[in-house]
Amino acid sequence: MAAFAIIALIVAHRLLRFDLLSDDVLALRPQGILLTVLAVAVPLAMFRRQVSLRWSSILAFQWLLFFWAMLSRVVSDGTDELWNFLTGDYAKDLAFASVLGFLSTNTQRIRALLVTIVVAMLFIAAVSIPQRFGPKQCHYFRFAWQLNYEQTSDKRPCQSTAECYTVPNHEQHLRDYGWACERTGPLGLATVVDRIHYTGNLIDPNSLALALVMAAALLLGLATWPQRPIRKWLWLLGLPLFAFAVVLAASRAAQVAMGAVLLCFFYFRVGILGAGLAGVLASPVMLISTRNDAEAAYSTVTRIMTYLNGFRAFLDYPFFGVGYANYEHISFLNAHNSFLQALVETGVLGGTLYLTGIYVSVKLLFQVIRWPQSGLDDDAQLQLAELQHLAKTLLAMLLGVLLCVLFLSLAFDFSWLLPLGLIAAFEMHLREKLPGFRLSVGFIELAILMTSTLLLLGLFILASAR
Repeated sequence: MAAFAIIALIVAHRLLRFDLLSDDVLALRPQGILLTVLAVAVPLAMFRRQVSLRWSSILAFQWLLFFWAMLSRVVSDGTDELWNFLTGDYAKDLAFASVLGFLSTNTQRIRALLVTIVVAMLFIAAVSIPQRFGPKQCHYFRFAWQLNYEQTSDKRPCQSTAECYTVPNHEQHLRDYGWACERTGPLGLATVVDRIHYTGNLIDPNSLALALVMAAALLLGLATWPQRPIRKWLWLLGLPLFAFAVVLAASRAAQVAMGAVLLCFFYFRVGILGAGLAGVLASPVMLISTRNDAEAAYSTVTRIMTYLNGFRAFLDYPFFGVGYANYEHISFLNAHNSFLQALVETGVLGGTLYLTGIYVSVKLLFQVIRWPQSGLDDDAQLQLAELQHLAKTLLAMLLGVLLCVLFLSLAFDFSWLLPLGLIAAFEMHLREKLPGFRLSVGFIELAILMTSTLLLLGLFILASAR
C-alpha cells in the first residue's frame, strides 16, 4: 500500500510540478525524495509478496520499442550516447509507467489513480485559465529567434510586442533577448501567443490540452462509475472547466479530441442517439477558436515542411532511422506527429512497434467491453460490469490522447506513457479477475501492422505533396 501511495504522489507531482513554480518547493527536492522512498518501498513490497511481477503485452511492446530505439541511437551516434540514453527521460518514464502498472493491482487502486489525475488537472485548469484574462506585460526569453515557453515578466505594461523592445536602462543586459507582450496569470504563468499553458510536461499549450482531454475522459468515467452513490455526478462540475481550458489552449487537435471523448461516452451510455446529442453539445468546443489566425497558418505551414523533411530522412534511413531524439538534426522543427517521429527516428520496425502498441491497447479494451456475461452469477456480473466500465473509460481516454499525439512529438514522452501505464495496470488486473482472458498478437496481425505502417507513410507523403 505504501508503494502505491508513493506512485500516486509521483503522478500528481509529475503533473503539478510545484518545484518549477516555487523556489521554496524546489529546495525541498520533492522528486528526489519521492523516488528514493519508492526505491525502498517497492523491494519491500515484493519481499512481503504484496507485489509480484506480471506479464503485460502493453508494456512488452513498449520495452521492445525502447530497446530498438536504443539500438537506433547507437547505430546513428555510436556507443558514446548509450549511457545518456539509459539514464534519459525516456528510460525513466517507461520504467515509471511499468512500476505504476505493477503496483496498481486492483480496480480500487486504478480508480484512485484516475481520481489523482483528475484532481491535479482540475487545479491546473483553474490556475491556467486566468492567464487569458490577466494584464498584458512585457516578457523576455533567452532566444529571440525561436518560440520559448519559459518567459519571464519584467512587469512593464504593454499593448504590443514592439513596445517591449524599448528596454529601460536598468535592463540593458536583457536587450539582446527575445520579447513578447503576453497576458500574465497566477503563479507567474503567462500566455504564449495568447494561448494558456502550464509548466513541466505541460509547458507546451498542446501538451496541456492533451492532458486536459485525458482528464476529461477519466472524469466522465468517475461520474458514471457503476455502484457508486449519487455524489459521483458532482465530478461533472469539472467538465466545463476542462472544456473551457482546452479552448483557451487553442489546440485544434485537442478540441476535436474533446468532442470525440464526449461522443464516445454518450454512445456507450445512450447509443447512437446519444452520440448525435453529444455532437451537438461538443460542437462549441470543436468549432470555437481563440487562436491567432496568422500564428495558426504559420503553424500549419511549418508542420508540412517538417513532415517533408521527415519523409526524406526516412527514405535515406528506412531500417534504423536517423536515431532516437535526432529528428531535430534533420529538420528545423520537431516531427509534430508521434507516428512520424517513431518512424523517422527508429525506422520501419520502430514505427511498426509503435503502431502495434496502439493496436494491442485498443484490442485489449474492446475484448473486455465485448466479454460475454452469460453463465455468470450476480456478483460476477457486477464485477464484470465494473471492469467493462473501466475499459470504456480507458478507451475514451486512449481515443482522445491518440487524436492529440497525431499532431505532437510524444512517441517517447511521459504524456503518452502515462495513459499506457494505466492500460497496462488494467491488463494485469484482468488476468486475476477474468481467468479465461488472453490477449495475443499473431504473426499475421504483425504483418498487417507493418504493411499499414508503410501505407500510412505513403498517405502522409501524398497529402503533404499536394
